[in-house]
Amino acid sequence: MRRRRVSGSITVFFSLILFLLVSLVLVSVESARQQSAASILQMNTSVAMASLGGRYYAPLFDKYSIYGLYGEDMEGSLRELLAASANPTAHLPEGYTGDRRSGYSFTLDQIDVSIGKKISLLDAEGELLRRQMVSAGAVYGVEHLLQELLEALGILKQEEKGLQLLEEKAALEEKTTAMEQLLLRLMPVLDGVPTNATGILCDGEGRITPESSFVKKMTLSDPTRESVGIDSFSVYVYLQPAYRNLPDLLASVTEAYREAEADSDSLIAAAAINAQLNTLLSLLMATSGKTQEAIKLVDKLRAVQDEIPALLSRYEAMLSEAGDVLSEEWKASLSESIQRMRQYLGNGKGQYDFNQMYQRLSANYTMLLEARKHIMQCLYGGEEVDWEAELRLCEEALSDYSVKELVLHYAGMKRGTDVKNTFFQAVKNLLVEGLTSGIIEAEGLSTRSIRTGLTLPSQTLYLGAADVFSIELPDAATDVGESTLWKLIRGMKLSKISELLCADLEQMIEKLMLVSYGTSVFSSHADSGEEDVLLYQVEYLLYGKRSDADNYRRAALSILGVRLALNLAHTFTDPEKKAMALVTSAEIFGSTLPFLTSAGQYLILLAWGLQNAKLETVEILKGKKVPFLVTKETFQVRYDEVVTMGKQTRFERAEAYKGASGPAPTYNTYLLMFLLFSKEEAIVYHAADLMQAHICTYEDAGFRMTACYGGVTASVQARLQSKYVNIPMVGTGAVNPRIIEASGTILY
Repeated sequence: MRRRRVSGSITVFFSLILFLLVSLVLVSVESARQQSAASILQMNTSVAMASLGGRYYAPLFDKYSIYGLYGEDMEGSLRELLAASANPTAHLPEGYTGDRRSGYSFTLDQIDVSIGKKISLLDAEGELLRRQMVSAGAVYGVEHLLQELLEALGILKQEEKGLQLLEEKAALEEKTTAMEQLLLRLMPVLDGVPTNATGILCDGEGRITPESSFVKKMTLSDPTRESVGIDSFSVYVYLQPAYRNLPDLLASVTEAYREAEADSDSLIAAAAINAQLNTLLSLLMATSGKTQEAIKLVDKLRAVQDEIPALLSRYEAMLSEAGDVLSEEWKASLSESIQRMRQYLGNGKGQYDFNQMYQRLSANYTMLLEARKHIMQCLYGGEEVDWEAELRLCEEALSDYSVKELVLHYAGMKRGTDVKNTFFQAVKNLLVEGLTSGIIEAEGLSTRSIRTGLTLPSQTLYLGAADVFSIELPDAATDVGESTLWKLIRGMKLSKISELLCADLEQMIEKLMLVSYGTSVFSSHADSGEEDVLLYQVEYLLYGKRSDADNYRRAALSILGVRLALNLAHTFTDPEKKAMALVTSAEIFGSTLPFLTSAGQYLILLAWGLQNAKLETVEILKGKKVPFLVTKETFQVRYDEVVTMGKQTRFERAEAYKGASGPAPTYNTYLLMFLLFSKEEAIVYHAADLMQAHICTYEDAGFRMTACYGGVTASVQARLQSKYVNIPMVGTGAVNPRIIEASGTILY
């Protein structure tokens, strides 16, 4: 029987082809599954990041509407959220009998989460926190804030050029006042003229009682007004008996020595020598001590004087450029003090040359030390000392000694008096009583403060916390004197009005939104509640002091500064008020004392404006509406009240004041204006301080705003489990295509 041969090659061939086709399909499916898994992982990561963002810190959001992550295990939370979505069947409850979706093809394991970057709310000068505050401020709205504010800014805009010049003048007045204070300290050292902080001390009739020791007490000739450099006859009359003539003293010593030589055994003659030598030595020692003190004061005067020329040149240039913009009253008021300021430049007739004075004092000091040495040799050198040679050397050492160049100008200086009931003394008392002592009622003020042990964000991150309205006066005793008044006006920075109004529209709107947030979320003295660490929180946004009292005091000073600038703009330019002040000044200082009445007029106008500004500030602090622009009709203080209105009367008048009938700024409007002029960084970081202080006190003692994050980046790696086929030669090397990656970002 013939065997039949059956060939299987075709079957095997097709089987192999089929195997390869199936493998190709499965590999393609597996590759597609990997790509889909990567997309799913990216989607799950985005969802997980959004879910993590939903775990914002509730205490911060509930009170302040600020989103931030705090105290969260971000890596653990993301891993948990991703695990739930990566393998749904693994998280079904125990005993579940329904469909476990065993065919789920995108199961991921070995999930690894890495947090790349945490962005604090206070990074980049608090930019994330600022953006959230701006967005929240838009929700609160600013319409209710704008009407009074725009009216006040409009009035300021009308008077802007004059106020800018007043600010420049304040910078000059601050320097010249500082020089006058130093000159008043120098007068008793050089001339023996008694002074206090406001002028020369004399009695009601203008008599002066000289100091017992002073530089010009010692002269080398019979004193005259020219030789001792005194430009006021009345001052010289009272000083003349106090001068000591050195040649006469040396002659007396010489005579005593000659008498002793004639009668070597006379104890009386020896005692006379010692007495004369001790008198001469005391004079030289006292004079050298005073000269050294004068050198230090003149050196300080030189430093201040060096700053004046640039300020005066700038002021004159601005005054010239103002042209027709200023009214005649403004021009007269702003230019009348230029000549008085020129005396401090040191390069013209009748002006102070402190460099020459410094050189003369230094040379005199060297001569005095040399002369002292020779007198001490006569006194303590023993019997072998050649007294004639020593006295001759003493005389030679002082041969170039001179006080003629040490001229202080008394003719134009303000003069005080020890009579307490005079008009001028009352004006001076008003200037030195302290700016806040007469405008703030201590009773009823909040005593709350942020505890000192708590480190605040503004202390660690924002070094520029001091702002234009941050008036650094540590206690009530320091906010006194004329110099402080000018410093207060200069600190208002009213010249920033144009800068604010001409700012980019978008930038200005954002600033308004930021200010809207601050005034809506935080309370002020006018509307304080009882639920926070500080009650005067808007004031804290401005000044950043730890206690309510400190912040309120600075707010009061800021308001007083604005009112003072506006009041001085009125009193310095109102012809009627200027005439009344001039008459009074002439009556007080007229012919009995030969000095300029314009200094008295200037001081009276300054005090009158300050008195009215204080009254207006008290009214504003009490919640009253005071017209912004000062006019004859709105000026409240009568002339006789300049010296009679004390604190009690001021508060009674303010309590009885009914307030303006039309639109006028209130206390909160002034705070709003100050916030608009302040730096955004100051508002943001001080707001962060308040947020942290509140949460630390009432929610979590360990909370820190610096560890509160407004942005987070994360990267995720996961392994896709095999399901259909293992791709050949893959999985054991450095690159594993089954490891898929994704990334996510949170940014509130």
